Amino acid sequence: MVWSVDTLFLGIQKHRGYVYLLFFLLWYVFFSQRYGLSLTNSIYSRFHWVWVYSYLTVFLVEAFSLVNYAFRTPVSWNSLSESDVAVVTGGSNGLGLALVKSLLFDYKVARIYIIDIKPPEFSFDKRVEFCHCDVADIGKLNHVLSTIQKELAKESRHISILVNNAGVRASGSLLAMDSTQISRVFDVNTFSPIAVLRTVLSHHLHHFPHRTLSVVNVSSILGVFGPKNLSVYSASKAAMIQIHESLREELRAHKNIRMLLVMPGQLTTDMFKDISPSRLFLAPLINHTWLAAKIAARVNRGEEGVLCEPLYANFLPMAKSLPLLLQYWCRKFSQMDDKVPDT
Repeated sequence: MVWSVDTLFLGIQKHRGYVYLLFFLLWYVFFSQRYGLSLTNSIYSRFHWVWVYSYLTVFLVEAFSLVNYAFRTPVSWNSLSESDVAVVTGGSNGLGLALVKSLLFDYKVARIYIIDIKPPEFSFDKRVEFCHCDVADIGKLNHVLSTIQKELAKESRHISILVNNAGVRASGSLLAMDSTQISRVFDVNTFSPIAVLRTVLSHHLHHFPHRTLSVVNVSSILGVFGPKNLSVYSASKAAMIQIHESLREELRAHKNIRMLLVMPGQLTTDMFKDISPSRLFLAPLINHTWLAAKIAARVNRGEEGVLCEPLYANFLPMAKSLPLLLQYWCRKFSQMDDKVPDT
């Protein structure tokens, strides 16, 4: 196990009862009773209130997290079952494949359609159907989606889980990059998710307005803080973030449609395997299988909002508002601009 801020934070979450108990004992035993300590009243009073405020802070953070959980989780939601059908783009490897496995084996969904340019790196049973398609070809992509919808209509089924996961990366200086590469990145990372969302959501609202639909859009924290030599990739992921946010508000009145945005840091997948991470204590690699299980669990509960992993990813959007000098030193400390070569 690699120790990091995230593992410490998860440990605190898991054993939060002991955290409360620790604060209480520090306040009551050591300071309220002054057990074994010879402190003046002024020192005692100062430390007494430090622990009281610390205890209240922990309590307020916990209370806020519970209220936030209640806000992003519907009052009533049908858990995933054998009646659900999922469509996953880019589900043949990496995070997409791990998510397909989680939905299939952990939640027993009835059927999963994988839309990808190559077959899955795993042998599934007949519940998983592979649809060969280069998602950059919007015409072919729309045809595949239409075929799936017609097939499900014959069985009185509908797409209840939609995962926009397909993605490609192009590295290098923007000025030196080939225009074909740039177009490819945006076609796969931005325009194909738009096409999928338009096709599936329009069909769902027209034919199944009262049935549930969970939409998962996989972006990246690099869409918020773009490193050197990943300008095109970062821009395509930033576009996905804004599309998700605006569309979520457009669909706010449709309570049966839940929108989840995933913004991870570096994953244990092949896409960035050539990038050696640094500062692992603060920015650990995210196990894609673990993240897939977490995504599936949120879909199962009908949660919406934003899922950022690891912990630091939750605070990067705020870093954009810092003075330019502080942003520079944040980038310098993280070494994010030293990892991707110029070519």
